Amino acid sequence: MKCTGLALIAMLASPALAQPQPDLAFYGTHGCAVGTVEAQTDPEDGETLCLDPKPLFGGNAITAVSPDVDKETGKETAIVTLGQSASTLMYAFTYSNAGHKMGVVLDGKLVSAPFISSPNGAGQVTVYGLSHAQIVALIARYEAKTP
Repeated sequence: MKCTGLALIAMLASPALAQPQPDLAFYGTHGCAVGTVEAQTDPEDGETLCLDPKPLFGGNAITAVSPDVDKETGKETAIVTLGQSASTLMYAFTYSNAGHKMGVVLDGKLVSAPFISSPNGAGQVTVYGLSHAQIVALIARYEAKTP
């Protein structure tokens, strides 16, 4: 019985059984036909969008996530803080893509597709469309991140 208890502890401590960390990424988007393999639906307005093949950035390019509440709607949001390189990419992308949408993807699923009205050089992005549990998981991931 003692061996079984130790084996169980070892299994529970194993990284393979650990909860996967949420994967947040930002993409360029373009319109595409419904039914296209890559097509995803903008949760806010139902528009069909395809994501560019590679993300602009995600993962380690994000330095922190903090909770916030949209003052107009009262809905929870997440403030995503970007590292220097990602901040520069965000500015360049939003500068050259004003009038288009950007895809915000969590674990491969489009959660938000904000319209780019002007360049974003702030080094932070407000992300809408996440549940409370998703925001908490993202906060935990980036709090545990080592510099």
